[in-house]
Amino acid sequence: MKNHTISVTEFKAKCLDIERRVHDEEVSYTITKRDEIVAILQPVEKAQGHENPLKGSVVNEGDLISPKPPAR
Repeated sequence: MKNHTISVTEFKAKCLDIERRVHDEEVSYTITKRDEIVAILQPVEKAQGHENPLKGSVVNEGDLISPKPPAR
């Protein structure tokens, strides 16, 4: 995987294009501020056989905001 190093200022200016390249071309970016690494942006490995690894992990517990009815 090819790695690019860019400044945080350049990242701010080109964020959407960089995100597209990371996704489409599977390249990574090291983002620096004053020559110190602040972040690494790289593609996420796709889980084998799963469209979304978190799919089905959310449980609906009903209304969580309304007060509980009084006990009888």
